[in-house]
Amino acid sequence: MSGLQLLKFSYRNDRLNFTSDWIATEEEFSIDNITPQVVEELMAAGKYSELAELLATSETATAK
Repeated sequence: MSGLQLLKFSYRNDRLNFTSDWIATEEEFSIDNITPQVVEELMAAGKYSELAELLATSETATAK
């Protein structure tokens, strides 16, 4: 019985934190090699497929 009381006391003092891993890091938000200038240049030149490919490759690189 005293063992259960010790467990109860230890669990009561510990606080569960289900959101501690929800904080995103800067790496998760960054898109490598894509600046607003690059996006504007590709859109102005009408190179939408190249922009889509660049975005797709950067998403797979950041997912690893």
